Amino acid sequence: MQRYVLTDRGKLLIAMLIILFIILMSVIIIGQSLMRFKSSNESIDGSNDIHQNKTDPVSPEPDLENATDEEQAPQNNGIDIETMSFRFSPGLQTDLDDETVTKLGQFLMSLKNTKDSKISVEIPLLADDDTAVITTAIINAFNIYEVPLSDIVFFVYQTEPAAETFEINMSFY
Repeated sequence: MQRYVLTDRGKLLIAMLIILFIILMSVIIIGQSLMRFKSSNESIDGSNDIHQNKTDPVSPEPDLENATDEEQAPQNNGIDIETMSFRFSPGLQTDLDDETVTKLGQFLMSLKNTKDSKISVEIPLLADDDTAVITTAIINAFNIYEVPLSDIVFFVYQTEPAAETFEINMSFY
């Protein structure tokens, strides 16, 4: 009986095929999810003609802990939100908190979120490990709402060297 030995080149080829398969499956899943998200977003946008006023991007986000149930309830008629900001500590957390994920869902229901829009995400310039924690947490939160990775664009800004908590800003463009 003859034994076959897998060479380094063969291992690399198998690894590349596995990665290609995973990417292909991800694109298919994201494509299907995007179609569902677009159809549900169109039904929200077309439900009636009443819309909230444009929010001031400089004004602070409302405190959802002290808000009434009516204020916490998502709007069925679409909202006109241009920006979203939240704080993140990569040394203390690996995921976005539930309140931020809820705000992200409201942000995604914005009238500014069209089929051609992209989402700009501003993150701080950090060490690779901390950057990976932040980007993974953000991508995982967007995955909850079936937002394709191709619609998310990360921008990096300079921060204070001793900071441990960072401002993350999102907007549509």
